[in-house]
Amino acid sequence: MTVREGVIGDAFIIVMKNLSEQTELKNMLTMQQEKLMEIQKVAKFDKVMADKELRNKFKEFTIKERSSENFLFLEMVEQYKTISKSKERAVLQKEIIRRHLLPNSPQPLNVSQKILETEYKKIASGYGQLDLFDKLEVVVKGMILDDTFSRFMIERENEESTDTSDSTSSMTNHTNC
Repeated sequence: MTVREGVIGDAFIIVMKNLSEQTELKNMLTMQQEKLMEIQKVAKFDKVMADKELRNKFKEFTIKERSSENFLFLEMVEQYKTISKSKERAVLQKEIIRRHLLPNSPQPLNVSQKILETEYKKIASGYGQLDLFDKLEVVVKGMILDDTFSRFMIERENEESTDTSDSTSSMTNHTNC
């Protein structure tokens, strides 16, 4: 092997290493962007839930979409966590179980049977602890974020763009008169 072949070989190795590092950096950047998008979605969801008007619109949307059970569960859990006395929380705990967690519940949660069974056992054996519904709340919130809430935001964006284009065209028509 000549000196020149050695230099070319070393250069090739350096280029390949740089390409490998570049690919790794791109993958890391993509993962960071996905995390950022998820954080933004959660922030939007929290904003909607904190705003009474937007919350009601979202609730109406879930009813219209026939997917209100998860939303109603989150509302009940939110109410549950605001109750200061464990005895009163235990009463609401039983109501949440009756309404959402039993096989014959009027509004059964739309989660996997395995998760529901595991969490039901823990929740049914508890007595008014503040964190009793935490794991199930995270699962349900994640499902809402990925499905119902995403559709709600798309519908709102479409409505807003339609409203904007309608007002622009009406202003144009008014000016042309």
